[in-house]
Amino acid sequence: MVFHSLNNEDKYISLAEYKEKMTKEQKYIYYAAGESLDAIKLLPQIEKYRKNNVDVLLLDQKIDEFCLMMLREYDKVEFKSISDESANEISKEEQEKIDNITTENKRLLDTIKEALADKVSDVVISSKLVDAPVCVSTKDGLSLEMEKTLNEQPGNEENVKAEKILEINPDHPLFKAFAAIQNDDELVKEYASILYDEAMLLEGREIANKQEFIKKINDLIARAFK
Repeated sequence: MVFHSLNNEDKYISLAEYKEKMTKEQKYIYYAAGESLDAIKLLPQIEKYRKNNVDVLLLDQKIDEFCLMMLREYDKVEFKSISDESANEISKEEQEKIDNITTENKRLLDTIKEALADKVSDVVISSKLVDAPVCVSTKDGLSLEMEKTLNEQPGNEENVKAEKILEINPDHPLFKAFAAIQNDDELVKEYASILYDEAMLLEGREIANKQEFIKKINDLIARAFK
């Protein structure tokens, strides 16, 4: 099996070649799935892997992700989607930073989670993001791309749902705009859909009402910087 990868865009590499170039600290063989190579490279989760020079297999064929899920591992190294909630490997210092920000903004995160209860199972501070404001992670190895693929299968009458987690970049102005209104629970709930819709757009998904999304995000930014 050979794949395109983040650090080898001009040629295919094998799993053996990927494993050979892994750092000693790297626990997983990372992959990202999408409809095209260009779409995959725009995923917000991929930013940190690019920044840290960690290679990621780019799966642009629907069969690829099925194959890796069936194999589960290669040469005793587990495959891990970068969209998986547990994919990120971070230092003790980074984890302490995330824990502190989470504690300081618990009310805000809980309010957003309540507002998005029909869309996500949790809302957390992210350690994966560099420039993007938000991303959607999933649980139990079922990515958004796999969710879409399974629901497109003929005869599939059940609506497969990946369990989604909204991750927020604490260093982004959008988070700071929410932090500025965090004591107003009703206002936070009113604008919470901005975060989810933006995360889905960054994943290459459609949202129900683009005009309402634009109006809300403009209103929130204007209110935060008055």
